[in-house]
Amino acid sequence: MTGLELAWLRRQVSKAGFEARQFFYPTVRRSLAHNAEALFNFAHELDAREVHFIGYSLGGIVTLSMLSQFDNELPPGRVVLIGSPVCGSDAARRMAKHRWGRMVLGGAGTDCLVENHVHRWRGERELGVIAGTRSVGLGKFFGRLPSPNDGTVAVDETRLENESDRIELPLTHATLMFSRKVAEGAVGFFRSGRFA
Repeated sequence: MTGLELAWLRRQVSKAGFEARQFFYPTVRRSLAHNAEALFNFAHELDAREVHFIGYSLGGIVTLSMLSQFDNELPPGRVVLIGSPVCGSDAARRMAKHRWGRMVLGGAGTDCLVENHVHRWRGERELGVIAGTRSVGLGKFFGRLPSPNDGTVAVDETRLENESDRIELPLTHATLMFSRKVAEGAVGFFRSGRFA
């Protein structure tokens, strides 16, 4: 994925009155640590009193990794994770058993998705989670996914202790990116720290 797939979501956030910027990162060629540091540099250069983050899927894990290291060096704000398998991914673990699967996952994908890195949110920022429950997607090709799931990520794989709020919507992993309810939820969370 190039990052362009999130253009619609970025436009919805901009229409709501936020100045939205998109961070692009290479998942295949770079590690989680490299991408987290690059995200910090990107966010640190923004001239803003407040910086909110939306992380979709693997991007949510990169965001949490970055904030766990550098949050005190950034302006305050909130975080929304969309379909992010913060507790690892059963589908990715099955893929990683094959050489071709490790090639597809790449450095950051293998670092983030195969291992179970995060169970608890320890940051100061309010954090909201949006998960999908419509079980249609490529993840099912790699074995049975725990239910409920979005076809790629199980809802339980998106859970964090100390999350501020959560919503689960009848959407697939791919359609989470293009949902008006997801965009409205993220905007509402940025404004109030809760999903409407």
